[in-house]
Amino acid sequence: MGLGSLDQQDYVGHANVRIFLDRVIYYDARPDEGSSAELEEYWRAIELLPDTEIGFGVLRGRKRRQKQVDTLIAVDMLEGAFTGLYQVALLIAGDADFVPIVQAVRRKGLMVVVAGAKESLADELRQAADRVRIIDIASSAGAEFPYLADADGRRWFEDEKGIVERKGP
Repeated sequence: MGLGSLDQQDYVGHANVRIFLDRVIYYDARPDEGSSAELEEYWRAIELLPDTEIGFGVLRGRKRRQKQVDTLIAVDMLEGAFTGLYQVALLIAGDADFVPIVQAVRRKGLMVVVAGAKESLADELRQAADRVRIIDIASSAGAEFPYLADADGRRWFEDEKGIVERKGP
């Protein structure tokens, strides 16, 4: 999922609680048959961001669906919870399939903040989370994540079909 306004400099706040992000794992899927040079360059740019890494699933089938990405997210959330890697998890998703992992992390005594687009955020996931942040991606032609620009000032965008391209001057 691309994002309109959330990056490492942002925080999730509620009342007087401020949670700063100091580690980001961006999950995506690689096509079985290889990816475009532009997409590879995009991933390299993400990996160069401070405190950022990428977790890869695979992209398969005629309809080009991501596989293994949700499982990678769940494993990393559980591993981090049980090894003390974090005190607050920020999950950017909307799928109710994440409810069991959110509940397991919360049972461990850690906070889980869920962020997602209002129209795709499952009620069950909202209820399972400690906090919820709505991300408004409808106001732009394509959501961007993270904010990246090349040397010419062109910015990367990911559209609703997952196609990454650069736009700009």
